[in-house]
Amino acid sequence: MNKNILIIILNIGLPDMFIPSGNKDEICCEYKLDYYGIKEQILTWLSTLFAY
Repeated sequence: MNKNILIIILNIGLPDMFIPSGNKDEICCEYKLDYYGIKEQILTWLSTLFAY
């Protein structure tokens, strides 16, 4: 059953490239995967979705 529903997804994660070594907290902060980084990514993404 094809309903032609558009589903918009925000992908959050590490890039597909070499990641320099470091502790978990440093890497998460660098790639915006800590609490504040994820929050920022979601709010930015939502603001672009509803900007139109």
